[in-house]
Amino acid sequence: MEVYGRLAQAARPAREYAAAFFRWLLLGAVVGAAGGAVGALFSKAVEYATNLRGENGWLLYLLPLGGLLIVGLYKLCRVSGVGTNEVFESVRAEKHHRGFCCGHCEHGPPVHRHHCRHGLSGLRL
Repeated sequence: MEVYGRLAQAARPAREYAAAFFRWLLLGAVVGAAGGAVGALFSKAVEYATNLRGENGWLLYLLPLGGLLIVGLYKLCRVSGVGTNEVFESVRAEKHHRGFCCGHCEHGPPVHRHHCRHGLSGLRL
């Protein structure tokens, strides 16, 4: 009996390591599947956009207008001059400032509403 008790005690860490290994294996499989699905969707979106541009050459001339629209949104939301690092620092520090556009963002596109709720549109330096 004493030998069996020692053996069981010695096997406990091995079972814990095996359980941890399989948990990480499952988590890795889930993350890998999600990442693969997102990558496949992104690839299809790029393919669609490429085909759309190829079929409609005039869309190329709308790019400057799109750039001006983006700059205008940045000015409206008061995020001019805010870089990626400041956005990440704000999220980490949980600084949720609200800019001018956030009073109206419930009616905007979903991505814009997400940024407004999480403080990314009202960052001020």
